[in-house]
Amino acid sequence: MMLTVMPAYDFDNYKDTIRIHSFYRNGLKSGRLGRVSVVGGESTIVAVRGLDDKDREIIRIDLETRRRLQVSLDHRYDFTLKRIWPWQAVWWACRSSDPALRVATWIAVLSFVLGLVGIGISIIPFITKH
Repeated sequence: MMLTVMPAYDFDNYKDTIRIHSFYRNGLKSGRLGRVSVVGGESTIVAVRGLDDKDREIIRIDLETRRRLQVSLDHRYDFTLKRIWPWQAVWWACRSSDPALRVATWIAVLSFVLGLVGIGISIIPFITKH
């Protein structure tokens, strides 16, 4: 899909978000995560949001995502958009440009690991009991 790169809306900056018309979203609903790629170039995981019909031929991308994709404003590129696996969503959140999301995700991952350690410790007496 050949789309012209435009800047993200102010409220989308540092959110790893792209805005693209539903026609080009390959069935991804607004708010879902997907992997956007420049054909023959870089790719990154982003949150996908919608655009009005008047903006059908553009893609709005925040600065950090444009840097990762190595694209420039007001230029046309051939993009692809694909679904991602759940573990990729966790990886995306751990590396998010938004510090609030990144910190919350790391706390959740740490809590999960500590929960596994707790389960492991609680099983030890049952294994060593004769």
